[in-house]
Amino acid sequence: MKNEPAITAKTLLPYAAIFTYLAVYFVASAADLMTTKMAIGSGGSEANVYVTQAGFYFAARAWLLTGLGAVAMGSLFAFGLFYARCVVPHWFDHPLASFGYIYLNPWSRLERSPLHAISYANAFVMLRFLAAANNLCIVVGLKSPIGSAVRAVGHITTPALGFTLVIGALYFALVLTLSPTAAKMLRWYIQIIIK
Repeated sequence: MKNEPAITAKTLLPYAAIFTYLAVYFVASAADLMTTKMAIGSGGSEANVYVTQAGFYFAARAWLLTGLGAVAMGSLFAFGLFYARCVVPHWFDHPLASFGYIYLNPWSRLERSPLHAISYANAFVMLRFLAAANNLCIVVGLKSPIGSAVRAVGHITTPALGFTLVIGALYFALVLTLSPTAAKMLRWYIQIIIK
């Protein structure tokens, strides 16, 4: 008879955290997509060229991209949790400085990449909430700050490049802004798992 490990709160914690992350991801995404429809209904237009064509909004495509995003961001979040113990304590104290080295393979920089993975995943959720707030600006008759920036840059370049540059810059700013929070989350998580 084999000794099988007992299922405890500690062993379930990473899975509960991933489930919670995905639930929040879908709430943020639903808020973004629902407010997009509201904004379009009140005379606004969608600046995301990946879910529009000739001025027509494709909700099914938006939900498909949301599902693919859930897989990608959920995987990043899971990677961050499962490899959290590999993060060198120095980076918990200096999360912004941890972004000073560029790498493509997260397994090559396990001393910091789990922290980055959590930062990327959390920033994407915040980006969706900001998109929802941006859409609500349109609904209440205000100018869309994100959409205005996308259109301005898209006018100089192309609509797709304008969207990618503005959203990419906003996303990376959120990654950096939320990295201290990600460091605190991971430090707390490790303390619970090790106890």
